[in-house]
Amino acid sequence: MSHHLAPPSPPYRYADQQQETTNGAEPGLSPIDQSLGSNYWHQNRRPVQLNKDIPDNKRAKGVIVILARNSNLHGVRASLRQFEARINHRFHYPYVFLNEEPFTDEFKHYVNLLISSTAQYGLIPRQILDQHRVGPPTGHVPTWWGYPDHIDQEKAKLKREEMAALESPPPYADSESYRHMCRFQSGFFFRHPLLDGYDYYWRVEPDVDFYCDVDYDVFQLMKDKGFKYGWNIAIQEIPETIQTLWAATRRFLQRFPAYGVFDSEQSLLTWIMKFDENQIDDYNGCHFWSNFEIGSLDFFRSKPYLDFFDHLDQEGGFFYERWGDAPVHSIAAALLLKKSEIHFFNDIGYNHPPIAHCPTESYLQEKCHCDPAINIDWKDGSCAIPYKDIDPHFVWDEFTYYQETNPFRLKNDFV
Repeated sequence: MSHHLAPPSPPYRYADQQQETTNGAEPGLSPIDQSLGSNYWHQNRRPVQLNKDIPDNKRAKGVIVILARNSNLHGVRASLRQFEARINHRFHYPYVFLNEEPFTDEFKHYVNLLISSTAQYGLIPRQILDQHRVGPPTGHVPTWWGYPDHIDQEKAKLKREEMAALESPPPYADSESYRHMCRFQSGFFFRHPLLDGYDYYWRVEPDVDFYCDVDYDVFQLMKDKGFKYGWNIAIQEIPETIQTLWAATRRFLQRFPAYGVFDSEQSLLTWIMKFDENQIDDYNGCHFWSNFEIGSLDFFRSKPYLDFFDHLDQEGGFFYERWGDAPVHSIAAALLLKKSEIHFFNDIGYNHPPIAHCPTESYLQEKCHCDPAINIDWKDGSCAIPYKDIDPHFVWDEFTYYQETNPFRLKNDFV
């Protein structure tokens, strides 16, 4: 039997009603939406499961965001199978899938068979008009996936070759597409129109494992507790990939001295900084591993973050080095957020090979299927260890865990 499917039939539909396509335009879509390709919609089989004690006007608006290619189909299916079984069959959070090429009908069909909620499939635009620009109008936003005009592509190619020729080259040393991805995740995913109307996102990637049951509304916890960034793995970046990132950050602070949380009681800056014998500061490489992150879209849409990204983008390090979205997000969080706005999701066991977070506490292990021995948190190279020096209580004890999460549990957990 062929796994390549015919065009979809109901209940699938486009964002508007299905019509004949002319001139390569998507049916029923405005010129703006045509630039995004087919925002293909799969209707949910179940409504979002809500805690009835939370008023609608105070309810968090969250979405699962997955960046994938058609070739990632089976890795996406593997991730979704666990994510649905462990988490989303209770809450039915909606999904947005993004790709730099149109998703195939085969991809959408097999994904839709797995999910318990809605899915929209969007194309990453090469360039988009001010209508969907977050922040003050500036003409056209630079290309979202590709080279900005100011990048010397020959120089970028040479730098990739030099990195690949190192004795121990870092992963993706010579990858062009990886750099486009890092830049997109650093500065553009949150601007996609399919995320309009959402306040929080949960990033999920292909070929990852979710080890633990989550029986409370994560997005509502984020909203009501004032958390703007959530993580569960923190490690050190490979120095060769970020050699000038801290110097670029210092230039940003010189341009925008009003930005930054520098109160020692609230700041996370000391978590990401190191000093040489002359007390000259530098970046120590600590970062939240962004392949798992739960965050506030409003934070990334804010003027301070946009100014930070635009500054880094002009510096060119996404292409002349290999700046990743993880250190960019992490430095921004350390600069612009208070430590009370950052949350450690210890209870969400997670594996992105070869690194895993597995809760070691017995009361959390009851909901998990991972071996605590694989947990990275307290091993060499983990930045959870110095994080504890900044925030000694970032790992909740059992009493605090249930006290903080119980208000967000479903009153009638039907599964």
